[in-house]
Amino acid sequence: MKPSDIKVGKTYINRGAGRTRREVIAIESQADFRARPPLGVFGIGDLGNVIIVYRQLSGDNIGRVYGLSLASFAAWAGKEVTE
Repeated sequence: MKPSDIKVGKTYINRGAGRTRREVIAIESQADFRARPPLGVFGIGDLGNVIIVYRQLSGDNIGRVYGLSLASFAAWAGKEVTE
């Protein structure tokens, strides 16, 4: 997906088999992400200038919140879940 296609409140599935679902909770600058009190973020992937904060809805660690760069999240995302 293109990074510009990623939106807050939307759910995405991964490329390939599309079994993992992630809901975007927030899109923040790296500075804002580091400055605010944590949302209980468990895993932090690579951090770029823009951070996607998402909740894992399926697969391993359901319900946990993670942070990942916008570029990495867009590369992971296969499509938006519309159902």
